[in-house]
Amino acid sequence: MSVSSVDGNTSLRQCIETIISQGPAVTNQPPNDTAALVSAIKPIVDASRVPERRQELGHPDLFGSIVSIFVGVTPSADQHNIQADSLISLRLQVLRCLGNLLADNNQNRDLFIEHSGAFQSLKNCIIFESAGQDDTIYVQAATALKVAFNLCNEHAPAQVASLKAGLDRAILQHVHTSLFISKDDTVELALELLGDISSHLKDITEDIDFDQDFISQLLRLPCNEDVDPDLFVDMAAAFSLYLADSRFQEAILSANQIILAFNLLERTIFLLANSPKAEEGKTISSLLLRTLTSLSTLPAFPSSFPHNPLLITTLATRCILTESNTDTVLPAIAACILLGNYSTPSTAAPILSAIDLDSLYAFLSLKAYGRSRSSSSDEELADYLHSAAGMLRLLALHAPLDTAATRTAAVALLHFPHAEVQVSALRLLRQLVLADAAALVDGVSAGHATALGQVFASPEATDRLRLELARTLVAVLRSAATAATKGAVVQAFLGDAKVLDALTFAVGVKEMPLANAEGYLGLVLGGYCEAEAGYRRGGG
Repeated sequence: MSVSSVDGNTSLRQCIETIISQGPAVTNQPPNDTAALVSAIKPIVDASRVPERRQELGHPDLFGSIVSIFVGVTPSADQHNIQADSLISLRLQVLRCLGNLLADNNQNRDLFIEHSGAFQSLKNCIIFESAGQDDTIYVQAATALKVAFNLCNEHAPAQVASLKAGLDRAILQHVHTSLFISKDDTVELALELLGDISSHLKDITEDIDFDQDFISQLLRLPCNEDVDPDLFVDMAAAFSLYLADSRFQEAILSANQIILAFNLLERTIFLLANSPKAEEGKTISSLLLRTLTSLSTLPAFPSSFPHNPLLITTLATRCILTESNTDTVLPAIAACILLGNYSTPSTAAPILSAIDLDSLYAFLSLKAYGRSRSSSSDEELADYLHSAAGMLRLLALHAPLDTAATRTAAVALLHFPHAEVQVSALRLLRQLVLADAAALVDGVSAGHATALGQVFASPEATDRLRLELARTLVAVLRSAATAATKGAVVQAFLGDAKVLDALTFAVGVKEMPLANAEGYLGLVLGGYCEAEAGYRRGGG
């Protein structure tokens, strides 16, 4: 029916009756006369814009009928281009009406959530591939996005339902296309909505299927060259909860998209480190480092090695700092962690062959002895040295290293005044001296034993550090016990490294039976080495 000639309340009532009567039929089949429905919906749209008039639209069947019409006149994704032109005017009016009636109305929001097909239709409208003639498709997508925002704004049930329905995928696709065609009017709103929806990832206990396109878009979008620091920070805020979610991390690994996460870390530092958003950049970088670290501890991580040759090459380069790039330490830390956790019997050798170990050892020594001119903070530097030593230790588990050069680098790290770095250095050294009969001899001739003794004697040495030292000394003595080491060398090592002091300390630690046992073992091994070498106290 035509209602264009009727004015006032009668017009609005007749429009409501028309919509209610047409709603169920339109749900199943698009209307033949879209003009009549457009005429009927327009007065309702006008009334819905005014909060004081919305009570006139309180008919119990009206909102459900509008949703039904929306579902009926919204084509599926594969029909979008076929039906868009004929139904776009009606669909826009319906969307505007829905947006107004959803604003701050939880009853209508719940009705929308419960309506079969409502979310799918909303997603189909939010996603667009081009602006369309006279921007009509873009206007529809922008209006649909605002409907979604009004649906979810400060209403947790709608946010949860939207996440379960995959509305976040449609929103991200909307942002992607908007940036691609330089239509960014809705991007800020879309990112705010995405942040609200993703805040409920923790509330969904079942598995979530993150497809490769979604993962790729989320990790690539901030790296777009048109993204400025402000927009980058907004994107990071919207994406952060995905990056922290273990299911999303597993999906990154399954899709072999780790390099995108690493690239995003580098982009964060490049774009924000020297900008007014530097503090936000540090927060984002730390989150990405945690994400990459978590990824590398997943059981399936090592098996992804063959699928990521470009990543391995990139990491092998990034794991080595130089004097010119020490302001960007976090990517180097991430590279060390990833490469170390990639280490297996079949992968360690290829990784080592890709790393310039001479440059790495030189830089570690430079840092450890305090001769670097870099501006990195002490804590960042300590984290890097700790990670580099850890990487070398894990690689040494499965492949031979240049033992003497690596031992020298490990001992150099003992001079860096940070307990975690020293512990990592001792663990690396312990791995290197296992089954190395020359370790004790080299330890004396190269001054390693003296460095070990200085660590134990230092007033800053913690109990944990001294126990690590004792364990390392036991490892040296184990190796020395298999070799015919000269008595003078044994005597020098025991004295220079303060072996008896360290082992006695381990024996005396309370409530640590394993440490006590290692201490006793070390004392026995020390005596054995002396006896085998023909050295006797007091007489020679």
